[in-house]
Amino acid sequence: LELELSDSVHKDLVKNTFGAVTAESKLRQHDNKLVNRVTTSTTTFSLGLQVEGINSLEEAMDAYFEPAIREVDDEEDIDEETGKPKKNKFEYTNRFVELPHVLCIQLSRFSFDYSRNVPIKHNHHVEFPELLDISKFVEEDACEGSTTYRLRGVLVHLGPSANQGHYYSIIKLGDLADAETPFLKFNDNYVSEADSLEDECFGGERPVSRKDHYGHVNTVMSEKNWNAYLLFYERTGTSQVTAEEETHVAQQLAELKLDTEEYSKIRRDQEVEVQMANEKLW
Repeated sequence: LELELSDSVHKDLVKNTFGAVTAESKLRQHDNKLVNRVTTSTTTFSLGLQVEGINSLEEAMDAYFEPAIREVDDEEDIDEETGKPKKNKFEYTNRFVELPHVLCIQLSRFSFDYSRNVPIKHNHHVEFPELLDISKFVEEDACEGSTTYRLRGVLVHLGPSANQGHYYSIIKLGDLADAETPFLKFNDNYVSEADSLEDECFGGERPVSRKDHYGHVNTVMSEKNWNAYLLFYERTGTSQVTAEEETHVAQQLAELKLDTEEYSKIRRDQEVEVQMANEKLW
């Protein structure tokens, strides 16, 4: 998409929508000196969160942004006898420097069971809010404007594992601040009003009726195998795209055409990225 838009007036569309800048800071513990700070800029930022053993988005984000303490060689502290760097403890912290207009969050429910040699899916309850404040994950005095996001949409995975299943979307159209605006379910060519976010997206268990060997009907708890995989949050207080601009972009996207060679190269690159992501996840 970025390639096809590169020669159009919307060449920065993807970057302006999903782009973000983060910074990793390295702080020496015994004197609180900032030793190093590295910024990373990406046009398609996605926050991948591990949710195994975690029951809420806020908990998963706290775990992701928790400072890491590592004892490593300190190039500024040299041992006089050996001439080698001494080992000191450093605190590594990752924070946002520039926030994306749309924050994409991946809830990593897929993992690998090495005892059975099969991929598995974690269907436990993981809740997330419609209104999300990420101010504590932003570098101090770095970002201007709002640090609050409202939920725009959810990509739901329905199925028992990473190797099989079906995806559909839950999207809120129009004004996100309007509590009366419902979320809609887009399931292939069928569109309907969605149930509550908890029923549609949080996972967990539900009561079901089952017959035993004697024909008696009992109520038991069964895992929901449909739950949120991707979350899309839209930043509040930022300029909104007009209806005319949306129409113009949609027309341009409809006219995009890739030649066979370009399409094959992009598809190969995407397959490599997916394979690497799966290997990293498992």
